[in-house]
Amino acid sequence: MVNGDLISDTCAKIAAKDPSVQQDFCVQRLQYDQSTRDAKDIHALGDGTIQLIQDKANDIKSTVTSLSSAPDPKIKKALQDCSDSYDEVVGNVNNARDSFSKNDKKATNINLTAVLDNVNTCEDAFKDGGLEVHPRLAIQTSKFTGLVKMGIAMTNM
Repeated sequence: MVNGDLISDTCAKIAAKDPSVQQDFCVQRLQYDQSTRDAKDIHALGDGTIQLIQDKANDIKSTVTSLSSAPDPKIKKALQDCSDSYDEVVGNVNNARDSFSKNDKKATNINLTAVLDNVNTCEDAFKDGGLEVHPRLAIQTSKFTGLVKMGIAMTNM
């Protein structure tokens, strides 16, 4: 199978299983990164996707840290809760990566699902404070959630 076909076929299957993941986003995301673009099979594609998830989790954690100097105490509290949530996200992604390398699909799935739960916890910290999620964080989180859902779907293939 030609790699473009692997990515296109995989993304079509993911979008069919989870309509919240747009096929075009999936294809663009996987073709953009060399580790996924050069994948020869679904396992390598999944491994590359988990690496992307790990990289993006660290990026979002950095964004949260950079925003933490906000003067409003409600925003500071929400950002601290987000920081704690993303500490959990990073740990869950590391666990997912270890599980995936051992071909333990169940544990990988559990850890990636926990990532989504922790992302929601971060967003809830803002909502509970009657705040809007910072636009930069909201954009990153939206793309990150799609990426994690892609990883979960690949784990189940």
